[in-house]
Amino acid sequence: MRNRLLILTLLFSAFLATTANAQVILKTDTIEIDCASMDTFWVPITVQNFNAVGSFQFTLSWDTANLNYIYTSDVDPAFLGPNVLLGFDTTNFIAQGQMTFFWTNFGGSTVPDGNELFSVAFVRTGGSFTPVEFANMPVSIEVTDPSGNEIPWEVMSGGIVPIDTGGPSVECPADLTVMVPVPSPIPGLELVDQMDNCEIDNVGFVSTGATVLNEPNTPDASGFTYNFGDTEITYTATDVGGNTASCSFTLTVEDSGGGDLTIIAGNTVTSCGESVAIDITAVNFDSIGSLQFSLGWLNTVLQYDSIGNFNSSLTLDSINNFGYNSVNDGFISFAWTTFAQGGNSIPNNDILFTLYFTVVGNDGGSTGLDFGDFPAVQEAFTSATMPPSEIMFITVNGALTINDMIAPTLVCPNDTTVVAASGQTTAMVTGLDPMLSDNCPGGLDLSWTA
Repeated sequence: MRNRLLILTLLFSAFLATTANAQVILKTDTIEIDCASMDTFWVPITVQNFNAVGSFQFTLSWDTANLNYIYTSDVDPAFLGPNVLLGFDTTNFIAQGQMTFFWTNFGGSTVPDGNELFSVAFVRTGGSFTPVEFANMPVSIEVTDPSGNEIPWEVMSGGIVPIDTGGPSVECPADLTVMVPVPSPIPGLELVDQMDNCEIDNVGFVSTGATVLNEPNTPDASGFTYNFGDTEITYTATDVGGNTASCSFTLTVEDSGGGDLTIIAGNTVTSCGESVAIDITAVNFDSIGSLQFSLGWLNTVLQYDSIGNFNSSLTLDSINNFGYNSVNDGFISFAWTTFAQGGNSIPNNDILFTLYFTVVGNDGGSTGLDFGDFPAVQEAFTSATMPPSEIMFITVNGALTINDMIAPTLVCPNDTTVVAASGQTTAMVTGLDPMLSDNCPGGLDLSWTA
């Protein structure tokens, strides 16, 4: 990323003279409103660098779920005159949260910076920060001089900020123990209560322990498949002012016995570029004579590194029990057989093996770790009977989510002094690029002020 910085060296001042072809700025203000208020308020539309402008037009847009349009003020007299044509459309698109405006002055107009064009009246009906912003549909943004030549423009969109000084409150269910034959979806895990002096904008949850989940926008932990063992579930509620409240409880899932063989892929939340280990575990692995299955993932999110941590009771190894032909495409196969009389048994939740990956996806990316029939079909045989007989078995897919918590690094160049050419008050300077790096590929936004 390259940036150019204009250094102004006239005494100790830094300014940029406004000229007739400077970039015209259209701006909506940001307004703070008490979250409980139902009063009407104004959002001013202002301009800067409005010099020798012959015409301009735009669309103004907002979210009708959060803002109720009331009316529009008169246009400021500075934009009026005998040669001016202007118009609003506050009818056809209001239901979609849009209004359009056009203005023409055949002789051109210049108005002071910060001059208000008009204001729009709203009543806030809900939600968190709501942008009131310029848009290109249904009418595109255009600015021209009196001769019809396009003038460069910039928009600075504001919005409505609800002020909420009181935080929410949440109440979790009590600790819960359930008994199931295999890892299963568990109902009844929703919040007991959630309250706020204004409104709660979002509820989500994370879980740690036997089952790792990251669901920041899911308000109910019910229905997810939970593994045997203790899982701590933490809900977080956020109100429209950005205040938060959390509560936690423990879900214990115990084996009721008599269930089917179940193979489970682990879940994890990690950051970009990290090395991760995904355990493949088993439940009800009793008198098993042979087992095979395939596992797949998105190769744009995970890069396979190796396999290990083999279950010692099954005498596994990386050469004879795994197929790697499709590993670069995000697939691996597993096959194991024992000739021991009565097969092999291992304790519940024992690890069969562990897959090791490098995270290559970007922040917010995710992938399932999904069992399937490619490249090897799923099948299992029990040796509890002779001859061994095929049995059905259950698979529980895993998941990996990328949640980048590692900040980027930014190193600025050294202080620089530039001497402007004789008679000039400005100089164009290059070589002011900072050194910027991050553990996540792409997605960096760099801005600067002077």
